Amino acid sequence: MHSPGLLLLFDGALAVLGVLLASEGRSTPAISIFAALGLLGVWQIALFSSTPNPGATYRAEPFSRSTHYIQGFLQAAIYVYLSLYWGGIQTYAPLILAQAIVGYLCDMLLAWNRGRTARIGFGIVPVILSTNLFLWFKEDYFYCQLLMIAMAFFSKEFLTWNYGGRRRHIFNPSAFPLSVVSMFLLLSGETGLTRGADLVGAFELPPNFYEVIFLLGLVTQALFLTTPVSLGAVLSLYLLYLGAQSVCGEPLSATPIQIQVFLGLTFLVTDPATSPKSSLGKFLFGVVYGAGVFATYIALRLQRQPAYFDKLLVVPVVNLLVPLFDCLTDWIEKTIVPAPVLRSSGFVARYGWLAAYISLFLFIVPTLKVAHTRPYGKLPPPVIRYSDDIGRLITNHLICRSVYPNAYQPFGLISEFANLPAIRRIYREGAADSPGPAGILRVFDESNL
Repeated sequence: MHSPGLLLLFDGALAVLGVLLASEGRSTPAISIFAALGLLGVWQIALFSSTPNPGATYRAEPFSRSTHYIQGFLQAAIYVYLSLYWGGIQTYAPLILAQAIVGYLCDMLLAWNRGRTARIGFGIVPVILSTNLFLWFKEDYFYCQLLMIAMAFFSKEFLTWNYGGRRRHIFNPSAFPLSVVSMFLLLSGETGLTRGADLVGAFELPPNFYEVIFLLGLVTQALFLTTPVSLGAVLSLYLLYLGAQSVCGEPLSATPIQIQVFLGLTFLVTDPATSPKSSLGKFLFGVVYGAGVFATYIALRLQRQPAYFDKLLVVPVVNLLVPLFDCLTDWIEKTIVPAPVLRSSGFVARYGWLAAYISLFLFIVPTLKVAHTRPYGKLPPPVIRYSDDIGRLITNHLICRSVYPNAYQPFGLISEFANLPAIRRIYREGAADSPGPAGILRVFDESNL
């Protein structure tokens, strides 16, 4: 592929997007995009001026890997489902596109800077989509979002180790910048710069979000053998939830697994490149991730900090422990359970773990679908609140639960889509005989914050 033309294509698309955002009065995102374009342009000029024949030196080739485009398609489906109930997705979509273009440019320039041929494919898409599923900066701070995307690709390029006979990145590319930024926001007390709370609230709106994430996740789990990670995390979180309830006399949260945590253990922490090689190692990796999320949730609540950072802070830690999980698996195979038992045939390894995961989810899904309408007193209350827009939607969501209860039952997808126009109308407009927002939101449990 002709590298100068490819760069001009991405540069032009980013410039057009900046102009369109500026024409809509969204000045900070537009300025952020033009600033990013300027910095990337300087980088391009420096690269192309360093060689007499840049067209021959800097090459690009198409590259396709099933993990990339399947993961990207499934994540896009999550955005589509969420957009049925929250218009914030449509408003934010151009900014996600801008991040994707910046991601492609960073990836290409880093490859050429390191003397490699740039690979053009879908590998950028899941990084961008998964990052934005967990944390958005408000538009006034959109430049921070672009910096976070740049951090994802720089960390993938430079934070590497020799492991398993090849050079590979240490950290999950999406989770590493999310974790670093989350830590900075918590330590600086600037969590209000993001729409993290609104994302958590928005994830409460779709009637069957757990089920949609679960069903979409089965695709990647069946194809790419990531099931043990999700199984270990779900089992760990559920048992710790029951144990804490037994000790404290009441639950510490409304559900054993919050929706964003479930999304994280399905589509974030399961990255095959930054998880253990063996199925048992992946399972132990998931168990420790779940325990880490649970402990981080409690620690954040005790510090009166937003608890929605829990699923992000733990991922780099378990990424660093991958060699330990593989060593532990080797030791178990040598001393406790014979290797042939653990390293069973492909069919058993793939579908045995999957069957166990499906059974566990079906068992606990009723506890995940409860209405969040009671406070829990063992932990300090959350210190932040939703925006007015999300607060109104949550109010209407609670009304809708009483009008169409079958849609909010486990796997109530048929009822949901049969009544979708009416449900969406209530979400938009409310109901004439409903209680006011204050009356409902007073009892809405925000323990996931």
